[in-house]
This record gives sequence, structure tokens and C-alpha cells, in this order.
Amino acid sequence: MRISNENAVIFVDDDEDDLIIAKSYYQRSALENNMLMFSSGKEFLEYMDSVAGGIYPMPALVLMDINMPEINGFETLENLRTISKFETQPPVIFLTTSDYEKDQQKAETLQAGFQPKLLGSDYINFLSSLSANDS
Repeated sequence: MRISNENAVIFVDDDEDDLIIAKSYYQRSALENNMLMFSSGKEFLEYMDSVAGGIYPMPALVLMDINMPEINGFETLENLRTISKFETQPPVIFLTTSDYEKDQQKAETLQAGFQPKLLGSDYINFLSSLSANDS
């Protein structure tokens, strides 16, 4: 998957340390899109209400954790996909520590990618591989 526009890339993760790490690696990647971070599925869905209302543009990509309190990543995406404008957009990749085949199948059902969480240069390379300008 490659990012096809200059809109924001969104990270959704309840773990503050994971968001700090993601931001650090993102800044060192080839991605030039703005980065937005949300610490819950609820916050992300509230933002997407503003996207639906035309206040913000459709995100280029959403990278979302699966295991979050209140509503997990799967439930968040299920809620989002019930809105006609978001049936297939934005593209979503679940970043997770889960290696359960059931979780991979659930991601596919929701038309989302599935990527184990990475560290260091592997994370930077993964993010860079998403860039439309990757050389």
C-alpha cells in the first residue's frame, strides 16, 4: 500500500509510549504528510465526524492499534464503515502485537491491512515504504 495524496496520516493508539515512538520514527521516515495522533477510537471517530462534515479532508491513511479500552480498533473501524462516506475510505492498517490468525482475518473482513508492530529501522522502513515518493 502506498499513500496516494498529501492528506494527514493518522495514528490511533491508547499507549502514549507507542505514540511517542511512532512520532519519532515517522519523522525519520520518507513520509511528508502531516501526522495526527489520537489516543482512543472515540477521539478518532469524533475527528472523522468533522471529516464527514467537510471540515477536514479524508485522511491519506490510518494506522490503528487493535487493543484499546472502551472501543477496540476493530469496533472503531466497524463503526466508521457504517457511514456511507467511509465504507471503503480511508485506508486503514492495524498495527498490533497480535499474531492471531483470527485477528488477521477480521482485518481483511474490514478491508484493512494488518502489520505487526515494529521497532527501530524496521518501523522507519515500513513507514517509508508507504510513501508515494519512495525511491
